[in-house]
Amino acid sequence: EFRMLEVEVIDMNFDEMIEFIINYLKYILRGVSNEKWIKDYPLLLKRDILLLEKFDPKKISYEEFVDMIRTESDYTITEETDLSDIDYIVSKYIDSPIIIVDYPQRIASWTSKLKSNGSNYAMNLILPETYGELAEGCERTNDTALLQYKMDCANITNLQWYIEAVRNIYASRCGFGMGIDRLIRWIIGSKDIKETVLFPRVR
Repeated sequence: EFRMLEVEVIDMNFDEMIEFIINYLKYILRGVSNEKWIKDYPLLLKRDILLLEKFDPKKISYEEFVDMIRTESDYTITEETDLSDIDYIVSKYIDSPIIIVDYPQRIASWTSKLKSNGSNYAMNLILPETYGELAEGCERTNDTALLQYKMDCANITNLQWYIEAVRNIYASRCGFGMGIDRLIRWIIGSKDIKETVLFPRVR
């Protein structure tokens, strides 16, 4: 693992990005079910249609989701826990796809835009049944002073070109990444990500 589809869109806000991701995945599922070859794989066709029918992710805040996991599992989640690091674990405790929003600033993407409530315009699409994280993204901040501060704190000196580029952007913009190997694993119902890696490492 893994190959990532990286998407950046100008003139798009946070809610539009979430809608875009949902519609994009529905488009893929519909496309698979309409392929001629899938008739030779009736179990896959049945699964694909079922995934499409049930794909209606609900949004939940990071804090609400953490509280739910703490209640339903024995797994210890601290304030420093990034759900992306334990996505396979937490996906055992959900029965349908969810979109986690309102990430705390301490663990949100460093390029994400701040909200007035102190959280960030960041999201994570988590699938059930141990399929884990499929897509993660945020509405990007155009606050170059904030970006420069974060880079200085991390002692990053080779991304000045990024700061200069953002100075010329005034529209809202979003970006997200989607795991291609994970997407295939979810669609075909594979138990192991090794079975769906596009370019596996072999001796």
